[in-house]
Amino acid sequence: MRPCEGPGRRFPASARLASIYVACFMPSVAAESECESESVSVTMLQVGLQQESVEDLRGKHAVEQKADPVPANSASDWLFHVVTTECTEQVTFDIATDSLFARSFLPMLLLGCTCMVWFGGRGPSAEDAIESAPNGYSRNSPSLKERLYWLDFARVGAIVCVIFEHCGGQGYTRRNAMFGLWWTLNYLYMTSGVASMMSKQPLLGYMSRLAMIFAVGVCFNWIGDVIIQRDWRHDFGNTIFQMFFVVMLLIMAVLCQPLRTGLLQSKDESGKCVDVKTFGVYMGLVSSGTIALIGLVFAAFKVNMGVTLGSTNWADYYGSMIEHVPIFLAVFGGAFFLCYLSLATGFRQRHGMVGWAILALLHLATIFVPWHQGMQQARLLSWYVMAMYTHVWPLTGSTAIANALRSYWPLVLITLVLLSMPDMVGRCDMYEAGTVWERFRHSTGEAIMVLLFVTGAYKCSDPLQLATPLNYWSLWAYVSHYAFYKVWGSPAAAVVSFGTAPIFVAHHWLRAKEDLLKNPAKA
Repeated sequence: MRPCEGPGRRFPASARLASIYVACFMPSVAAESECESESVSVTMLQVGLQQESVEDLRGKHAVEQKADPVPANSASDWLFHVVTTECTEQVTFDIATDSLFARSFLPMLLLGCTCMVWFGGRGPSAEDAIESAPNGYSRNSPSLKERLYWLDFARVGAIVCVIFEHCGGQGYTRRNAMFGLWWTLNYLYMTSGVASMMSKQPLLGYMSRLAMIFAVGVCFNWIGDVIIQRDWRHDFGNTIFQMFFVVMLLIMAVLCQPLRTGLLQSKDESGKCVDVKTFGVYMGLVSSGTIALIGLVFAAFKVNMGVTLGSTNWADYYGSMIEHVPIFLAVFGGAFFLCYLSLATGFRQRHGMVGWAILALLHLATIFVPWHQGMQQARLLSWYVMAMYTHVWPLTGSTAIANALRSYWPLVLITLVLLSMPDMVGRCDMYEAGTVWERFRHSTGEAIMVLLFVTGAYKCSDPLQLATPLNYWSLWAYVSHYAFYKVWGSPAAAVVSFGTAPIFVAHHWLRAKEDLLKNPAKA
């Protein structure tokens, strides 16, 4: 047996060389004659070593080629990397929600926003409110005769993203693909707020339509539960699921009716400001101010309002939201209060500052009063209110801002890319990031997308007549997509939902062609 080998063992070439070296140059281990007999083996093993070295280098090169070139996240790099790598409810804030700073900052913030409205600068003129801003509104204004295509496509795009989230494409949301976290739900709520202002139906008629949509969507989901034999009786909340959004619309229709009436009366047919000093406006001012004040007091002194949901899955999911209800009341009530304050005072100069004040309230509250889940709900409902108000009274300077955003949209896109944080994953719109800087970046991106919406910077046309059929399709897809996902899963549910869009478009085109044949004068 050779010194470099043992029974049942195979050593690599390098180990064999070492053994032979010991055997050759240490007489105590092996005889000189044995060294001579191994000389040929040494030469052969050296050749083998060279071959192994070449193979090792080739393998190392292949591994380097396969390695991920993206550098690992570094918390010290504040521009390209993050501290919060995943947005979950376990994230700890650098400013605690119930800290002294947060409890002191919120009332000062609301006071500052109130001063913005009260001491606001020049408001939009009648011409600026109607002709220049594409979302200007009065009952008989010419702007209502022209379809606002950007509203249609904003709604359709938001519902497409919702289908992604509910039908297996959560990765798009978790990675903020196409900045979806900054605009999807916001635009869904804001288009609903604008639609409520544009609706010519009375409150009961508007709510009846919403109730019908709710019933159809819940029926779809219930049929899906029956097919897959899910225990829907003990978990009916997941049967309602996405249709809770319609429940919110029903509630907001009632809450916002005095504001809607006041806004409709605040502008005459020529677009000039009209004093609205009605009972409804004053009641809205007092009630919203009282709600905001209660929220501020309870939040400042950390008073538990005693709101509980019991021990259910929904209670666990919304536990953080229920814990800090006073903050929700302060923010949401504050947004209402700013709108009613402007209407009650009747000064045209203040109307254009309301949208800016609400934007500042939501932007800064998100950064300095972080709150998992609850702050998102306060923001979404406040965006709804802001969209209602700015549809009638655009932001001060909205025309100049819209023109600038259209002219320099590549710079806007670059800014959004710099604000995005690719190393941060999760629902960061729902679960806030841990640091002030990260929340600032996320909230600023959201604010830019909101400005693009409320100023009417999106300029769309519809030469192929897609807006109408895609609107109908989006309604169909919203009420049915989750039922399809329950039964067929991913990707079949998304394929079926998206695959029905061409059917709606083709049907609309055929009907339009028939109308032209019947009435050639329309051509």
